[in-house]
Amino acid sequence: MLLFIVIYGAVLILASAFIANRPDYLGNVGFLMLGAAFGSYPPFLIAEYYANRDRKRMATALFQELSNRVARCCFDFEAPWKELRSAAIPMDISRLRKFAPIPPVIYPALAPHISIFNNDIGQTLIRFYIFLSAWEKDIETTAEEFTNKGMPVNPQDIKRLSSHLRRTLKPGKDALEGMAKSGLIKNPEQIENAAIIELDKLFPAAHPLSGTPLRERIQIALDTSL
Repeated sequence: MLLFIVIYGAVLILASAFIANRPDYLGNVGFLMLGAAFGSYPPFLIAEYYANRDRKRMATALFQELSNRVARCCFDFEAPWKELRSAAIPMDISRLRKFAPIPPVIYPALAPHISIFNNDIGQTLIRFYIFLSAWEKDIETTAEEFTNKGMPVNPQDIKRLSSHLRRTLKPGKDALEGMAKSGLIKNPEQIENAAIIELDKLFPAAHPLSGTPLRERIQIALDTSL
């Protein structure tokens, strides 16, 4: 968009200058056009430059938080939730609550500006956060239910929760891919991988895929947990 504006402005100025050289009354029109171009074009160009810069900053902030939340979903599913799908072991409520995702902060604040992306990318972002919110709600509801019962979470409900966590992975991967292709984010893969590297440092033994790119790890989790 910025390149188009630069080219358009250059053509306008050159055309105005050419007309201004005419000896007849069109020369006066050319001078008026040239003055209008020099008076209005630079401020417009500056405004567009700052708007483009702000779009990139907002996109990067959204992507930073998205990478963090998707990485946490992938990390938790790799261990222990993938194994818990087939395990007949109850879980303490206090342990269950530790897996509740931290609610996003940047996404709600910048949600009105999602139009900086095309409709498809915006929808993938919204879809991931809907599934993430559902996962958080599932944990809260289950923890409250079994707290009232005074017993640990039974294996059947653990399996159900594991399936719900898995549902966040595909929307998360789609959102990362879409935003990375938008052209608004510099080095998106570096941001994604930094998000999960920090988690890998916590429990490296339980995560043999440590060091593997985030989106690749998500695909492996999806392919091996059907």
